Amino acid sequence: MKTRLLVLGGNGMIGLAVLERALMKQDIEVTAFVRTPSKIPEEIREKIKVLTGNILNPENVADAMREQDAVISCMGQRRDFRRTTIFSQGIKNTVEGMRKHNVKYLQFAGIAALMPSAFKFPKFLVPIAYDAEDMMNYLKTVDDIIWVGVMAPNVSHQEFTGSCKVEENKLPGPSNVTKYDMAEWMVTSITDEAVMEEHKHKFLGISSMSTSRCVLQ
Repeated sequence: MKTRLLVLGGNGMIGLAVLERALMKQDIEVTAFVRTPSKIPEEIREKIKVLTGNILNPENVADAMREQDAVISCMGQRRDFRRTTIFSQGIKNTVEGMRKHNVKYLQFAGIAALMPSAFKFPKFLVPIAYDAEDMMNYLKTVDDIIWVGVMAPNVSHQEFTGSCKVEENKLPGPSNVTKYDMAEWMVTSITDEAVMEEHKHKFLGISSMSTSRCVLQ
């Protein structure tokens, strides 16, 4: 039976990579929720279901959750670094929508610099960091949904390497990950009940590695 996967923000750097990797899986049925469907390349768009909406609109988000099994949130502001509520309010809308339609699993792409042992936070990201931290604090109060935060360091456009590591509350290796390595880990683990259960309510640092396979530690 296929997992019905909803990808929020499927037209950004990580979101598009998630769509591409998900389409390679025979056991995943993909839906993307975006504000501008035309930003998804046609060769991807024609193979998935696309819903148009705004993550800050609770009704839009709740409607998107109908008949879904799992959610990967890749919401962000691209290169707009002004103060926002897209993370904190967006995740609240997501959780409420999941509750309404009994969607069990959630992953989100977070910011590695907010983990306790992370590298120094770049000053230009401070405004959005406040909101991302509010999102994390809110999720710590959510215990009725199995959620996992995948905390990205520097994300590169390099091709899929087939190697990465994740570790709870810190980066397991270099402060970079390729978008396809990160996407592959997310779409593979979101369909693995044991992995989601083992790491539920945790923030996982992720790094691309030179020799190891994509493993949990």
